[in-house]
Amino acid sequence: MGVCVVYEMGWFWIELLLVCVSSTLTENIALRRFSSQSSTVWNQRDKYRARLGVDGRATTNVTSLPWTCAHTGQEINPTWTVNLNTSVPEKIHHIRLYIRDRLQERSNGMEILVGSQMCYNWSSTEHPPPIANVTCRQPLTGKTVTIRIPGQQKLLTLCEVQIFVCSDGWFSEDCDKQCRCLNSTDVCDKITGRCSSGCFPGYHGTDCQTACTDGSYGINCASQCGNCLDDVSCDKATGTCPDGCAAGWINDTMCQRRESQS
Repeated sequence: MGVCVVYEMGWFWIELLLVCVSSTLTENIALRRFSSQSSTVWNQRDKYRARLGVDGRATTNVTSLPWTCAHTGQEINPTWTVNLNTSVPEKIHHIRLYIRDRLQERSNGMEILVGSQMCYNWSSTEHPPPIANVTCRQPLTGKTVTIRIPGQQKLLTLCEVQIFVCSDGWFSEDCDKQCRCLNSTDVCDKITGRCSSGCFPGYHGTDCQTACTDGSYGINCASQCGNCLDDVSCDKATGTCPDGCAAGWINDTMCQRRESQS
């Protein structure tokens, strides 16, 4: 079993067997969302309906009370789907499944899809562990996540499905990098950090994380600092000189006008 250690706002891998995400910077967008399944075992909708797979009660005991696991009947290609109902499609990368801890072979060949795209799957002779931390083979954009088991006379049981994305304003694999967008209402791409409005003054790069080099400032680092006292670099966002201007330059915060000669 993997072990994770937390340092302030970031999670660091000790082993690569477990996906860890900081609860303060991530959110489970599947929680209590609308869900459906292709059938319900024994038609017992009061005990095994689809919404129990996202009710917030994580367990691997299918008989625990109150009833908290979604369970299909035996059929061809049983399927369970959650509609994420987000304003814009999310890029989905990390999913955690809680599956029954008995009769695990029933989950052999399980597939996870984002929209119609394959996130992850097990072979027909393999099954996920009772608690499965899954990383999609690549980040996928979609508004639904579907779990299914292909084949004849199959059963699908899900006790909880959690889908983690970075909270607005954060991005990266571990959601530990803060967006630096020009427009304060812009939510950067939660995987790459890219901002549709461009980068906040003082930063540049695809993810807006690279500070301007000394001597430059502003949007896209396109402006050059004035003549600051003691050759100190100006503020990389505003261009102001922190300690005033060098001798011979007007102290107007930007230090780009020479003093007039008497």
